[in-house]
Amino acid sequence: MNKKQLKRKQKFEKFMDILSTNALKQQSKIEHLEFTNNNYSKVIHNTTKDFLLSSEWQNLRLKVIEKYGNKCLCCGCISTPENPLNIDHIKPRKLYPELALDFDNLQPLCSKCNKKKANINANDYRKN
Repeated sequence: MNKKQLKRKQKFEKFMDILSTNALKQQSKIEHLEFTNNNYSKVIHNTTKDFLLSSEWQNLRLKVIEKYGNKCLCCGCISTPENPLNIDHIKPRKLYPELALDFDNLQPLCSKCNKKKANINANDYRKN
């Protein structure tokens, strides 16, 4: 394993520890997998609920809203029950799990804009 792969593996393990998924690690034997984007994606998908309920994510989410306000940075609409505010990962969590809790990778988007952006691009609306 080269230095880049080792560093990525260490970041991924730290992310998994934050999610308290040691049981999942053992069950899936993740430590024996090749660390490819595809394997990261599978684990991230399986841990989404744990991630969204984690205190680390909840606290970081509030900090993003405090900094940028309760409005969508793409379309400018204010959050409503029909179109609630989401905190979007600029670089998708699926592809960049090590940035999942990086404040500089987050932006508030309404549900509609967040769905349009999806995980297919890294549009940063904070710069507009």
